[in-house]
Amino acid sequence: MNDLDSEVMKGILDKRGLSHSEDEEGAGLLIFNTCWVRELAARKAMGKVGLLEDEVKANLIVGITGCMASAKKEALFDKLPRLDFVLGTNNIHHLDAVLDEVALGRERVVRVDAHFTEELPYAEAKRDDKVRAYVSIIRGCSKFCTYCCVPYTRGKEVSRTLESILDECRKLIANGYKEIILLGQNVNSYGKDQPEWQVRFHDLLYELDKIPG
Repeated sequence: MNDLDSEVMKGILDKRGLSHSEDEEGAGLLIFNTCWVRELAARKAMGKVGLLEDEVKANLIVGITGCMASAKKEALFDKLPRLDFVLGTNNIHHLDAVLDEVALGRERVVRVDAHFTEELPYAEAKRDDKVRAYVSIIRGCSKFCTYCCVPYTRGKEVSRTLESILDECRKLIANGYKEIILLGQNVNSYGKDQPEWQVRFHDLLYELDKIPG
């Protein structure tokens, strides 16, 4: 899911006129798309951002997105003073507006909503793989297991409409993709948050199977 979120953000940045750089030193914008479920990944991200210093590049814009952003929110600025913005998992579509705010000189921009309310621009995702594609079918989880932080960082379950998923898959196949991986924190719950649809995970699979290619 983080990989797909990164591809969506790369698409937003590409549309903005920015290009991906393999050279961290020469980049003007660094975005750390983080995980909070795995402690090692969280500590590595905190350590990486913590190493950035003002004198290295004064005009460098640094942002944290992903589950850590949703979990820690404004508290990240206290530990990481070099940070310019924090963007939660349910606010990826706000990336363009957040960068505008940072460019205008606003400090410490935070966008962290508890619930996923708006469809992400999946059609604009800049995918690295030309054969295999990730397709999100449901975001969040409503199980609230004692040991798990996912409902608190990704919000409750929100299913995408059947037609939006089928439309995205048709376009991917038309563009030469051979393998599609359906994503969700809990794919088995697909459609249960929208009982009026009368569509469940197995119904989605049957419909996808009808698409040629």
